[in-house]
Amino acid sequence: MSGPIKPAKPTPFRDWKKATESALYSFANLRTLQHLPHHETSLKFLERLRDDPGVKHVMRKHKYSVGLLLEMEPAGNTTHEGKTLGLNRNKGEVIEVRLRTDWYDGWRDYKTVRKTLMHELAHIEFSEHDRDFWNLTS
Repeated sequence: MSGPIKPAKPTPFRDWKKATESALYSFANLRTLQHLPHHETSLKFLERLRDDPGVKHVMRKHKYSVGLLLEMEPAGNTTHEGKTLGLNRNKGEVIEVRLRTDWYDGWRDYKTVRKTLMHELAHIEFSEHDRDFWNLTS
C-alpha cells in the first residue's frame, strides 16, 4: 500500500468570461473541399485560423459569430479579371477563404490567408469598401 493521499494542487485561475466568449464568438463549423486530395491538411489549416489568438481576439472584441468557415474552390473563383481570395455571405453566415494554390499543388501562405479572413470578418460590419471598412481592417 502506498503512502497518504496528497491533496490536489490548485489549478491556475481561468478567465471563464473569456472562455465563454471565445466559444460564443467563433466559427460554428469548419468545412473543407472533400473531393480534393489532402482535405485533412485543409481542415488543419482552418482549425489553425479558428484557434489563432489574433483571430479569436478580434472575434471576441467585435462579437463576431460565423456559422461556417469554408475552404474556397480556387478554380471556380478565378476569372480573367483576377482571383477571389475570400468571400463573406450574409454578414458572416458563411465565410470562404482560398487555402490552396491555383494549381492545387500546395497551400497559400498562412499570413496571407489570415489577412483575407480578417478582411472578410470586417464585412460582417461593413458591406462596402468605404472608409469605415478600411479603418476597421487596419
